[in-house]
Amino acid sequence: MNKPIIGCDIVDIRRFKKLSYLKNKTFYRRWFTKAEIKDCLSKKNSYSHFASKFATKEAVIKASQGKLSILDIEIINIKGCQKIKLKRKDFDLIASVSYNKDYAIATVFGCPK
Repeated sequence: MNKPIIGCDIVDIRRFKKLSYLKNKTFYRRWFTKAEIKDCLSKKNSYSHFASKFATKEAVIKASQGKLSILDIEIINIKGCQKIKLKRKDFDLIASVSYNKDYAIATVFGCPK
């Protein structure tokens, strides 16, 4: 049986607020998929959503012990819950995500397949 894995990350939302999407599209396209960008921009507090997706991706990378890169991971919002979609199916993962005015935090739990 594979050992459980865990990863955690916290992001300062103000970092994303300083990087306007309209003026920094290249940055956002480097870290987020088209679907993630569309989802975040559809929200009232888009930068909080960008930060929470980024924190989740970083937590996944930590949980995978660096076996996944940021572009291997897509965070999909389904009915207010974040679902982790991986290009490589090496892990079964779930995430717990929260944010307030200034910070987004994500914790990822799972098992390698």
